[in-house]
Amino acid sequence: MGSGESKGSGARLLSLLRPYSLLFAATIADIEPLIAEESGFSVTEAMTAPVAVVNFMNYEGWEWGKIAAGGSLVMAPVLIFSLAVRRYLVSGLTAGAVKG
Repeated sequence: MGSGESKGSGARLLSLLRPYSLLFAATIADIEPLIAEESGFSVTEAMTAPVAVVNFMNYEGWEWGKIAAGGSLVMAPVLIFSLAVRRYLVSGLTAGAVKG
């Protein structure tokens, strides 16, 4: 089967939007400092979530409540995503094992 008529409307839409992707990326890159300035976000103070959790260990001791809360917040999106795609992940893994 060729790729002529069997392409879905999504492929056609992507081919129409392709010329504008460079313009979109350039516009976002141009206004990104303004967005960061307005939101109060500082790139120099940014850190990953595990580093932020480790910062709860200080000279006075370990703040176990904050460490547990930070660990839960780091783990929650991964858990939600894995539960949402569980069915598709298993079917994709087993589809590769079928001999045919």
